[in-house]
Parts: sequence; C-alpha cells; structure tokens
Amino acid sequence: MTRDPKIKLMLDEPDIKNEELGAIQIPALILAGSRDIFPESATREIAAAIKGSELKILKGETHDSYLKKHKRVMEAIGPFLAGLLR
Repeated sequence: MTRDPKIKLMLDEPDIKNEELGAIQIPALILAGSRDIFPESATREIAAAIKGSELKILKGETHDSYLKKHKRVMEAIGPFLAGLLR
C-alpha cells in the first residue's frame, strides 16, 4: 500500500505528538470509519489526547467515505455542530 507516494505521505505525515494534540482547546469531533486505513486504536488515541473531544466510529465506513457517502458523514457531523450552538 505504501508504494503509492500519496498514501505513504498520508500515513507518515504529519507526525503530531500527543502533547501537541493535548494543546487543542476547541471542541473537536474525531471521526473515522470502522474500515478506515488507520487503525481504530490510533483514532482512539487521538481522541483521548484531545481533552473533551467527541469520537465517532462509523460502522462499515472507510477513510474516503466522506467522498462517497457524504450524507452519512454529515449525519454524524450535524449533531456535533448543533451542540456547539447551544
């Protein structure tokens, strides 16, 4: 999979440390698919590093579902955004 330079770049960069993620002070929605190219454990680690973040794992979805199934992704994002307006 890493023979494609674009995929290799996506997997290797940016190399953000948990301490840097911990400095995020705004509401964050961490969204991934259960069939994502990134391991779910990595996604959970990102969410755990960002204080107060919300994690959603979309069952059956992949890393590029936002392109193909944007309605389902927006259904996950909508309530998060609505909560910010309250």
